[in-house]
Amino acid sequence: MESETQNLGTDTTSSDNIAATSSSDGVAATGGAKKKAKKKDSGSDLAFFASFPCIVIAIAAVAVTVVGFVPMGFIGYMCASVRAQLIIVLLICAVPPLFSPPLRLPMLITCVVFAAVNAAFVVPCMIPKPEPTGDVKSLQVLSTRVMQLSIDDEATPIEPIVEQITALHPEIVCLTGSPMQPLLKLSEQMPPNYMHRETFPRDDGYAMVIYSQVPLKGTRLRKVGPAKLPLVSTTIHFDYGWNRLIMLKVPDPTDDKSLEKRNQQLAACAKAIKEMSGRKIVVGNFNTTPYAVAFGSFLKDADLEDTRIGVQPNWNLGPIDLFVTHVPADHILATSNVSFKSRYVCAPMGLKHRPLLGDFYPNTKENEPYTEEPAEPAAETAAPASEPAAESKPQAADEKPKKRRRRAK
Repeated sequence: MESETQNLGTDTTSSDNIAATSSSDGVAATGGAKKKAKKKDSGSDLAFFASFPCIVIAIAAVAVTVVGFVPMGFIGYMCASVRAQLIIVLLICAVPPLFSPPLRLPMLITCVVFAAVNAAFVVPCMIPKPEPTGDVKSLQVLSTRVMQLSIDDEATPIEPIVEQITALHPEIVCLTGSPMQPLLKLSEQMPPNYMHRETFPRDDGYAMVIYSQVPLKGTRLRKVGPAKLPLVSTTIHFDYGWNRLIMLKVPDPTDDKSLEKRNQQLAACAKAIKEMSGRKIVVGNFNTTPYAVAFGSFLKDADLEDTRIGVQPNWNLGPIDLFVTHVPADHILATSNVSFKSRYVCAPMGLKHRPLLGDFYPNTKENEPYTEEPAEPAAETAAPASEPAAESKPQAADEKPKKRRRRAK
């Protein structure tokens, strides 16, 4: 009996130990589940800490986006010029918070909303334009290749530029703005098949030159805007009609004052281009990104369309030449009755502004009668010269009787 009692006590004690152990295991399991749930709710520690610099960068990107809509002069223009870069920055900043649930929703909403705001300015050029109706292939046979070329530095090597022109063989090369020294070197080294040339020299970096393999007609120079900067136009003729080619360069904005000059020049050029007749292709160094308010106003006032296919940056905005700091600064624009088979940015070849190349063709056979642009009025210069001439006539009339009197004597 005693042994049985002892065994019973031992069994009771062991069962109590088993129950206690099971209870502690249950508590431990419950605590572990809570920790796992808490860990799951808080997300990865690495993602949580990585989200903080992303939050700071995202706030800065949001501020830059907002300032780009505010008329703050040069600062507002610079903020509006980096909309494509802001999209990339905001989308990258949204990635780490995805693995940190407490920050996921607010960061995702903020980054996506402001990325979409910037995308409203960047994405439209990526949407393919509808092809023209009718016999497109017969019209594409009339395509002409145009190169937009800008030279800012007098020390720019000319040989690589000539090699690129020879390899791409554009029918027309438009040099929109150049110092005189590179212009002279380029003119000396251009291939001989560019027989037709129109040169408008200037010493202030606004010299204009057209090198063409095809005949040009009715080339005109207008001096427009407060600074009387050149606006060059010419015409290209083909079987179905003709196209008007227009070249311009506007001042480079470096502060509020020069930004205002650029905007005034764009407005003056838009008015002059609007008055011209026919199909129009406008090339030049606009010194503005397509996201600026002034550029949108220019397109509207001149009744032109942007021909970019994608972002197509061709100029470095930052102090270091990186691909992510490139923005579109040169442009090829056209009226709605002109289409482009292709348009892309060429290799830099030592140039600060990478050249643009486009193949354009008339998208309709309808054509306006050809009219030459009137020569620039010379009323302002003719007026002072006419006054002395008017005064000299009476003097000459009075001198004749005097001479006759002398002869009579």
